[in-house]
Amino acid sequence: SLASIAKELVREVRSDDAESPTRLIDISGETRVPSLENIGLHIRLDWDTDETDFDLHLVSPIGQFGDSPQDCSFMHPNPQWGDPNSILDDPFLDVDDVDGFGPENINVTEPAPGVYTVMIHYFSEGRDFNQSNLTVTFLHYGAEVSVMRSRPVSQVEEVWIVAEVEFPGAH
Repeated sequence: SLASIAKELVREVRSDDAESPTRLIDISGETRVPSLENIGLHIRLDWDTDETDFDLHLVSPIGQFGDSPQDCSFMHPNPQWGDPNSILDDPFLDVDDVDGFGPENINVTEPAPGVYTVMIHYFSEGRDFNQSNLTVTFLHYGAEVSVMRSRPVSQVEEVWIVAEVEFPGAH
């Protein structure tokens, strides 16, 4: 089954029509998020403190941390990786929690072969420091394959390299 997320947007459109130089147009759309049983790689980040912002990153086999667009994160939540004619090998961040506890989720429906790096960044943006314990859960087509827990994170702007995940081939 697919969960759906509806979004509505109103945009002002300008034209050279003297009688109606501007109009408001409603734009509506629906996104269908596949169920976890249809996701080859699902990564979930949770933490145990309120008013904190940890960012989940999935770095492509040819990328580096912060290297756009090869680093899927809040800055690039749906980069185009691999086959330009398919979205199945492209990661997507479906939740970016900025105020505590998580989760943050990154998914790849059909990961291309390669070694992906999973990283967490404690993003402060002027907030007070709260020591936190993080949990990263990995699922493969809906089945939990690994749970990793951090030591208490003790510095703002700290980066935790959680794991390298290798996909040898297509499912």
